Amino acid sequence: MDQENNQVIENESTGNVQVPKAEGNDDIFLAEQTAVEETPKKANPFVQIIKGLAYFLFFLAAQIIATFIVMIGFGIKKAYEYAAMGMQPADAAREVAAYMESQTLSNTNLILFINAALLVLPLMIIFAIRKKNFFVETRMRKFSPKLLPILLLITLGIGLFANSALNLLPTSWMASYSQASSFAGEGTLIGSLVAQAIIAPLTEEITFRGLMLSRFNKGLPAWIGIVISSGLFGVMHGNPLWFFYAALLGAVLCLIANRTNSILSTIMIHALFNTLATVLVYAGFEFPGKPILAIVCVVGAGILGVSLYWFFKATKVTA
Repeated sequence: MDQENNQVIENESTGNVQVPKAEGNDDIFLAEQTAVEETPKKANPFVQIIKGLAYFLFFLAAQIIATFIVMIGFGIKKAYEYAAMGMQPADAAREVAAYMESQTLSNTNLILFINAALLVLPLMIIFAIRKKNFFVETRMRKFSPKLLPILLLITLGIGLFANSALNLLPTSWMASYSQASSFAGEGTLIGSLVAQAIIAPLTEEITFRGLMLSRFNKGLPAWIGIVISSGLFGVMHGNPLWFFYAALLGAVLCLIANRTNSILSTIMIHALFNTLATVLVYAGFEFPGKPILAIVCVVGAGILGVSLYWFFKATKVTA
């Protein structure tokens, strides 16, 4: 076993000090190991809440700026075209405003790319200036391959449950959700998969489960940090129906991030979940009738419950 694996390792998200198991168990994940010292005193909760919320505001600021850049870019392009046509300024202004709104909604993938650049690059620079490791601060660590089957089952359970539950809701409730989801199908499938299944999970996990949750964990009980992080994750998605399923997904991802002390595991789940949703939109998938959806919903909930139980047994930590 490497010398590094023989050292006492401190779990930064929970404060537990843990010791690797005996020789021959190199690939056993850290969360399976037994804590040998008591958890140190929590940091000042108010300071940690402020730090966590600061990262959330930074994420929102990057998103707003990215949206503004896209709006202005398309607005200037269309204004130039209308000016060349000799359109009256008042008429041109109305048309440009409408065009900017439509292009903003239909270019969410472009906004995600710009948002990622505005978020990740400054964070890497800030941590470098502070002489901190970006990957450590964001909990971007390896996790045991032995957890892969469980994590894939969790993903399957969430996907079946969330998609079927949403489509069991009254049609009138789904109108705004369907309209918002349709914009995810703009552009090419490859472009949407890169944006929705790689870029979005990466930036969101870095922010919500990497930076925010780890700060909350230092000063608050774990469950409070999970509630705040998953709640803000739901709010960030905007649409009321998106709030509920995003908050549910966020809570599950928070639990997994805390148990594995790694967001690579949650990035994988998030990416697979978004891949399924994106492919369904592009394929124009028609969901079956409500009786079948109800069965799928129950099956999905069962798979999710059993896989989470299995996950918690496999990553059990004794304080």
